[in-house]
Amino acid sequence: MKGFIQILQVIFSCIGIIVIVSILINKSPFNLITGLGAFTAVLMLIFKDTILGFVAGVLISENDMVRIGDWIEMPQNNVNGIVTDITLTVVKVQNFDNTTVTVPPYSLVSGSFINWRGMSDSGGRRIMREYSLKLDYIKPCTPEFLEKMKSFDEELGKFITEKQQQAAAGQTVNTDNPAGLVNGTIDTNVGLFRAYMTLYLKRHPAINKDLLLMVRTLAPTANGLPVQIYCFSANKNWPSYESIQAEILEHFVSVLPAFELYPFQNADARDTLISGFVESGKVDISTIDGIPWHSILPGKAPVPTPRPGRRATGTGTTGKRITGQQQGRTRPRNGTAVKTAGEPTKSRFPCFISAVFRPLFRPSLIRPPFQNGNPSGRSRDRRPHW
Repeated sequence: MKGFIQILQVIFSCIGIIVIVSILINKSPFNLITGLGAFTAVLMLIFKDTILGFVAGVLISENDMVRIGDWIEMPQNNVNGIVTDITLTVVKVQNFDNTTVTVPPYSLVSGSFINWRGMSDSGGRRIMREYSLKLDYIKPCTPEFLEKMKSFDEELGKFITEKQQQAAAGQTVNTDNPAGLVNGTIDTNVGLFRAYMTLYLKRHPAINKDLLLMVRTLAPTANGLPVQIYCFSANKNWPSYESIQAEILEHFVSVLPAFELYPFQNADARDTLISGFVESGKVDISTIDGIPWHSILPGKAPVPTPRPGRRATGTGTTGKRITGQQQGRTRPRNGTAVKTAGEPTKSRFPCFISAVFRPLFRPSLIRPPFQNGNPSGRSRDRRPHW
């Protein structure tokens, strides 16, 4: 409306100027209008933005593309906020970072933009998030596992019981079940987890049940199998929406171990150190914080095993102590390789790397310089042995 008022002001101003000039020179206004035809090109250049704004304003108003108060987004113009003013030449938008951006109206017509008014006028705001699950933890559901999961959630227990009854009757339907059961299976722990999350969303008070709601798996990636939640929050206010979304995703992650599922996460330096401590066998793993205990079966704590190239010692059938040299290991003499009977020759370069870094964590494994029974008192083998 403001743009049309400005257009009328320009038209009436031009008519007034023509009338005043015609009176002053005592000529007919029509003669002046005829003479202005020669200046059409000049007028087009002068009033280019006004003319484009007029055409764009007509199109915007006719198609109801933008209103004051709409949330629009134009990434190419760094626009992401609320429209505060629409004039003949500019559209003002206040971004969410409290900055103000002005764009010409014809850029809204000639280019593309996103208007979130449809979301505001609808019954909800979309939630679409996913987590990637580790593929090696996806497995079939055993009868014992299903019985255990019946006590995890009451609605899930009813779902499992009805699915078992349908399977016994030969009427297994995992999609659009005629009994009104949610989509999901009792064949795998992922299928059971999808059913549980669907039940959780259906009873969540902040989710609009009239709009689309589903829990689905996406195409597998190098990070695992993505499981996505797709639903709509009934509360469209931004802070409330983010709180509802966070609540759902936090619950999503917290119940994964109950279904013996775990999300994928890239290893960091801390995970590498913990792995080194566990593999060394020299540290009590119960004193390390952050051990993924779900990966260690009861009574199956890691036991250190000899690595290739480690000097083995033990007792033979005669009760005498046997060293690695007596078992067929050849002691290096100013050479670059260590060879064990039945093993290929190995380079000493990896041993050099190990000699530099591993003593930082296992200094007790460095061999003293004077030993091996050498009469000269000098050890002919100065390499650390582990």
